[in-house]
Amino acid sequence: MSERVHGVVAQHEAIESGNFRGEGSVHGGGSVRLAGGGTVEGDPTGKNGAQLQLDYANLLAALGKLSDPRERALAYFASATRSQFTSTGTSAPQGL
Repeated sequence: MSERVHGVVAQHEAIESGNFRGEGSVHGGGSVRLAGGGTVEGDPTGKNGAQLQLDYANLLAALGKLSDPRERALAYFASATRSQFTSTGTSAPQGL
């Protein structure tokens, strides 16, 4: 679902919108610039984005165990921002 949302929302501004990082021809990127000036690298993509796809599936499974939709939304946002599942073409984090 995340990659479909990204495909629509970032269609004209992101590198390979609608794909997880590593799925297409772009394999790098995924760093997050912090408010304090530092950066944090996103999770490794694995071959053809396989590791990010597995991480995403694991995230969805974990979210399915949370009953409060607000808690699920916050957990999704925090994890997706940290993992950087998609390329934005900027240092801005992605998430729902």
